[in-house]
Amino acid sequence: MDILPRFLKQVTDKVLAHLKPRQKSTEDLPIGGGRGYSSDGAEQKRQIDGFAA
Repeated sequence: MDILPRFLKQVTDKVLAHLKPRQKSTEDLPIGGGRGYSSDGAEQKRQIDGFAA
């Protein structure tokens, strides 16, 4: 895991501690702009190559 996502998760956990506990992890959820994109590395490369063409 990269340091930035880990940092953001820690910050979010601290903020949520003041609001309410985390209800559900979104770590593996394709939310927002990631919805509809494959999690397969080869397919991701094909999609990126298609966008770059």
